[in-house]
Amino acid sequence: MFFVSALLLLISSQNAIAQKVLLTSKTATKNMGYSVINPGETITGYKYVHTAQSPKEAEKYVPKYFFITESADVLQDLTK
Repeated sequence: MFFVSALLLLISSQNAIAQKVLLTSKTATKNMGYSVINPGETITGYKYVHTAQSPKEAEKYVPKYFFITESADVLQDLTK
């Protein structure tokens, strides 16, 4: 039981570290699934599409939208 708890703690800490990496306009590339919606605008929109392995799996993943401004190059979630 201790081993399982330690393993779960290690996995969750690695996920927390990975989530601290900031996505910028330079790191959000087409290879990672990001595309620019409106290039050249003051507020630039990005769309992230998960690259699923099969068409059946593609239904599980909905596109996610982000934006950046001229003053901040870090992608922010686009929400209501």
